[in-house]
Amino acid sequence: SNNVSLLTEHNESTCQRSCKPGTFESAKQWRSLFHNSEKLMKIDHDKQAKKALILMVVGRKAAGYVNEFVQKMGTTHFDFMFVTYDEFDWTQMKWYKKATFVKQPPNNGGKTNWVMKYHFLGPDTVKPYSHICPWDDDLVPISSPNFDSGIFLQWMQQLRLGIFQPMIGQSSHAHFYEGTSIMHRSNRTQIHEIKTVEIMAPCYAINIWLDCIRENMVANFTTGWGVDVVLHKLQCAPQRVYSVRMGFDHMDQNSLAKEGAEEEFQYYMDRSEEMKKRGEYGEMRSYTVDVDEDCVVRMNTFDHETRENA
Repeated sequence: SNNVSLLTEHNESTCQRSCKPGTFESAKQWRSLFHNSEKLMKIDHDKQAKKALILMVVGRKAAGYVNEFVQKMGTTHFDFMFVTYDEFDWTQMKWYKKATFVKQPPNNGGKTNWVMKYHFLGPDTVKPYSHICPWDDDLVPISSPNFDSGIFLQWMQQLRLGIFQPMIGQSSHAHFYEGTSIMHRSNRTQIHEIKTVEIMAPCYAINIWLDCIRENMVANFTTGWGVDVVLHKLQCAPQRVYSVRMGFDHMDQNSLAKEGAEEEFQYYMDRSEEMKKRGEYGEMRSYTVDVDEDCVVRMNTFDHETRENA
């Protein structure tokens, strides 16, 4: 009797621990491979799951996009910090109490955006999170059955992505940055090595942000131009940076001024000669995302020719 009981407990434990092996095809199919949300996010029962933090500098001009952004992302997997620079009334938003709002500090000469991202994303703020995403205020998740903020967080955490961005639909800079548009690469691949993660939508693992990117930023620069093409390539940065096939439209609102962009960019470029830069990129690979029966999530290289002939 006791032996049967122990065997039953062991079988139940094994069943709860395992997943159905498979490759991502759709958000619904992918979630079906995991028994529950705890397995999807690898949550230990005695620990609280870490979220990622998204910071935006926001005002009246982009309020509608910000509202749509939060509603589509949800507040289960991501926390939001909004730095406000005008008197727009954010309390009218249904999700207002689930986000953190901070006022732009007075007497800062009107400098916004990346000055605020540097200022507010210090060690004490970011420590509780696995990743931070200092984004522009005009990004909106694409309405698609395959957009899933929980899966987005799962991939950034379990695939240990250091510097990456979501793929961009509307108003992407596809002609400049190969691999960043949802039209790029095979739609059967989810993770892509790229040369440049764009400054409008980067995400960073916390250690990369604190020890590499923020450490080398100029604290009072506004636009962030140069962070992407220079700082992401420092020796302290990961060898590979990625795009993730979770699509966002770039509404191209231009709600924040771009004064000083060329000067800031040139400053970073001039400094780049003094910094240790990583080596050449080599082949830009694309990957499928797979899970095994023990719920281990991995990237697997996608062989286009093999898949086409299979």
